[in-house]
Amino acid sequence: MVQRRLVKLREAKRVPWGWITDGTRWVYGGNTYSGVGAFMEEAAQVYRRDVWQGAGERVEIWIEKDALSGVLLPVVVHQWGLPLYVAHGFSSLSYLQSAAEAATADGRPATIFALTDLDPAGIGIAKHVEAELRRRAPDVDIVVERLAVTPQQVLDWHLATRPTKAGDSRAARYVREYGPTCTELDAIAPEMLRSLVSVAIEEHAPEGFDQLRVVEAAERETLKKCAAWAQAVPMKEGAK
Repeated sequence: MVQRRLVKLREAKRVPWGWITDGTRWVYGGNTYSGVGAFMEEAAQVYRRDVWQGAGERVEIWIEKDALSGVLLPVVVHQWGLPLYVAHGFSSLSYLQSAAEAATADGRPATIFALTDLDPAGIGIAKHVEAELRRRAPDVDIVVERLAVTPQQVLDWHLATRPTKAGDSRAARYVREYGPTCTELDAIAPEMLRSLVSVAIEEHAPEGFDQLRVVEAAERETLKKCAAWAQAVPMKEGAK
């Protein structure tokens, strides 16, 4: 019913199509441009300086659900310039291997903030990520912290709960440690979730972060000026 009504709202232009994304379907192809000026203009828009290269540690954000990745993208990627890993439940070994190789190539100690449901699977996902990354990147000092959902957050923020599924093989151990109820990560309001993540990242931000952002903005403006110049000076037909 929700899907059918949502389709009608989108077709009636009451809900913008871009508000909901489908991350499971891809279109393969390369970008093309009307000229080098257009390419440089796009490069200026996407240019990001690596403001974390001078930090003493590598910081990553891992989230259990792809449906919530759009909530955190503005904070994790756009504001703080960090990678956002979407686990899709229990991550595939190839996904974990790729993440471990990136951590190994980086070489710095890694702090990973994990956001999962407060349920048997969510607890298991965070532990699985930590164990596999440590096993696959043995030379890197890796710390994984479950940033959400925690029992204290459930109490402080009056989050909705549900009974633990008795059929889950991990349920008995979970109930002994966390109690008989579970809470979905989706229960946290988007603005609260973004604030939670931003505060955690800020505590690890490298010295001079704001100044580097100013430098980045100046470099982006330089690229825009170069793009405008290239578009104002069209290449002659047949010129090399």
